[in-house]
Amino acid sequence: MIISEVKLSYPCIRYKVKVSHFTARKSTAIEWVILESINRCNTLTQYAGIPISTFFEQIFTISDADMLIRPCLLYLHDMGAISILGIDNETKLSTVPMSNLKLTKTGEEMQKQGLLPGTTSEDTFTIYYDLISMTLREDLLLYKENATGIKVMDTNEIEFPSSSIREWLRSIQENRKKMRMNWLSPTTNIENIDRSEETVLWKNIDKKIDLTDEMQWRIVGEENEKIHEISLKNTEFPCPEEMRNLPELNIKSLDDEIQKLVPISEVNALIGNYQLKDDLFCVDEKYYTELQTSQLNKRKKLRVGFIFGADSFEVISKGKQLLIRIPDSSESNVFYRNDKIAVQAGIITVHAGNEVKNMAIAYIPKENQFDLSKDLLPYIEKYYEQEYDILFVLIELGLKDLFLEYVERLVKKEENIGRKAEIIDLFNTKSSSYYNKKLISSSDKERMVINTEYIRERCKNINVAMSILEEFASVVSLRQDEGLIQRVIQIIIESIGSLNDLNDIWSFWDAIEKIKKSHLNWINKTGLYRKIYSETCISDLFKKFSQDELFEIKEYTSVEQIIFNMKRIYIRIHELLPDFDMYSSVSNERYNEIVFNHRNILNDLYDQIRQWKDEEEKFSNKVIDIENVISSEASFANVKTNIDGLCNALARFFDASFMKYNKVYIVDTCTLMHEPELLSWFDGENVLLVVPLVVLDELDGKKLSEDEEEAFRAREAIRNINNYGVYEWLNKGEKSYPELLSDDLDKERNDNKILSIALQYIVKEPIILTDDINFGNIADAHKIKHMTLKSYRAMKEHEKLNSKNNKKRNRKKKK
Repeated sequence: MIISEVKLSYPCIRYKVKVSHFTARKSTAIEWVILESINRCNTLTQYAGIPISTFFEQIFTISDADMLIRPCLLYLHDMGAISILGIDNETKLSTVPMSNLKLTKTGEEMQKQGLLPGTTSEDTFTIYYDLISMTLREDLLLYKENATGIKVMDTNEIEFPSSSIREWLRSIQENRKKMRMNWLSPTTNIENIDRSEETVLWKNIDKKIDLTDEMQWRIVGEENEKIHEISLKNTEFPCPEEMRNLPELNIKSLDDEIQKLVPISEVNALIGNYQLKDDLFCVDEKYYTELQTSQLNKRKKLRVGFIFGADSFEVISKGKQLLIRIPDSSESNVFYRNDKIAVQAGIITVHAGNEVKNMAIAYIPKENQFDLSKDLLPYIEKYYEQEYDILFVLIELGLKDLFLEYVERLVKKEENIGRKAEIIDLFNTKSSSYYNKKLISSSDKERMVINTEYIRERCKNINVAMSILEEFASVVSLRQDEGLIQRVIQIIIESIGSLNDLNDIWSFWDAIEKIKKSHLNWINKTGLYRKIYSETCISDLFKKFSQDELFEIKEYTSVEQIIFNMKRIYIRIHELLPDFDMYSSVSNERYNEIVFNHRNILNDLYDQIRQWKDEEEKFSNKVIDIENVISSEASFANVKTNIDGLCNALARFFDASFMKYNKVYIVDTCTLMHEPELLSWFDGENVLLVVPLVVLDELDGKKLSEDEEEAFRAREAIRNINNYGVYEWLNKGEKSYPELLSDDLDKERNDNKILSIALQYIVKEPIILTDDINFGNIADAHKIKHMTLKSYRAMKEHEKLNSKNNKKRNRKKKK
């Protein structure tokens, strides 16, 4: 396991080397010609007597041998390559034969190799000697004159590596490499090697330290065992005095047991890195690192830190940071904890060769044996009453339910409602700052603030109930919480039960409305008002129905609203029927008479009575069965009875069987005789066509007429009536209603019977189809519309024409 780094300094000596050497050289062209010529002349005797100048002039066209050949001959002689007779610097070569020139043994060898002896000389060069690998190098980078790390060896008694340098130069000769030493060639003979200067250089390298399972100290990448030992020997392991008593660790397998391990000197950096990123942590006071303001401002989540070993208990809240300083000490060898890891400390014994040392380390075990929630809960229990903010640690631990439990415990200790609300508001204000939301919901707030049993025990009468309500409403934050106030209202209403005094009820509604009117709307919506109105109160309210002061009462709930609506409907009915005293009892015949006499307002009257019935049904559904509370109150009971009677009398005129049609036509006999096919005109028109029974009877009599044309038309009309008889829109054989006719008319006359049927359909504004002029006059007198067959036919033709034109216009628009 890598535990740290160490800087090692590796030595190298830079030598400035002085070399004495002798180097043979290649012969020049003229020297080679001379040596070759002497060799040939020794074997070819015919050339022996020729003068030297003549030989070179004739063979090689060298015209001035004295100037070119003589100096070379003398030089070759001095080198021992040739022997010459009778030649010096003044001798003319034209006087000396070739036989005076002889090759020596050295010359013969040089002639074969093409080489001539050189001269001894001295040169210097720089070479680097790596003391660790004991190798020579021409150039080394990275080496510096100063050692900044642990010196891995002593350089005081290092011998000059002359033999190694000689071997190195020989290897260069063999490989025919000159590099930067131009004087060195394959023929160079190295005579002496001496050092001119020497300088010790150092390569400073950071090396990682690997600690094996056997606690062996190893330099990563280093094979030299001695260097491991030297590095351990010269590595200092600082350990503060307070850590001298750290426990000795018995670690069997570093890789299996330890996640990370560092020297104790690096523990601040290790813990500091965790503190920068952790949202919840526990740290010893000595290792706490304060974040800068800029770092705090960048945080999006709350940072909570438990700092052990402080001088006194203190909670510091700043932005998105909550620090809890407590005087309690953490475990002696645990410096830092979060929800996943713990930084602990201990002593281990490490080895390298013969070197053994104790080392204080900080480490993170792979298996975290600490439960942060379990460890912190005792401190929260101990200090939460001193500083409420410590409870937010529970949120960071994921224990919201426990957080709410502690808050509820704080709230319930307070008897004053205002103080209870203040505590909750304090937590919600803080949580909005920390988490951008309120942690205590409205339902939680209700549970904490409202003591249901306490309210029920106290609500013995309406005055106490209102005082309780006022106590809650006097706290602004509670007053603004509609759900909470409504819950209090519900408990109060369920506790006090039904009341027998309307004034008590209305005083209670006034108190609620004073808090907020919407609470009354909520009471109406939920139907809670039903629990507080006794039958006596409702009966008392109905007794006020006939009084003009009824409308001075506020419409608090559905009870008042429905009764007031019924009063308004009563007033509108009275305006329609001003002569009808609805507070008095009348006979059923009187209801029919009233309806018959007000046929012109039947629709308006029917609409008002229908609204009354709707209100009655609402009252029974939302309050109580109306029949249970009006029996003893004559005035309202009479109004209800009279409206019921009118409703029954109106029912015949608003029967659903014909109200669904757009129009109603009633046909007489003469119209069918004039147009037996009349029924076909009504098919698909959504109108009701009525053929009275008296008309069928007259047609039956006419089918036997001696007038064949009349008989034929009667039979055709009867056949068409029979053919269309299955259609719902054809009402055949309807009887007359003589009770609808005035006494001035003969009720047995057939036209009047047809008129009575038209009166039955009065609300649909029926039309009588007749060509009988006087019958039309009678219909006008009863405000019944009528139309001749000719007029009806013209109307239908006009409708068809309009329909056709509309279709054409629609087609043009589409194009």
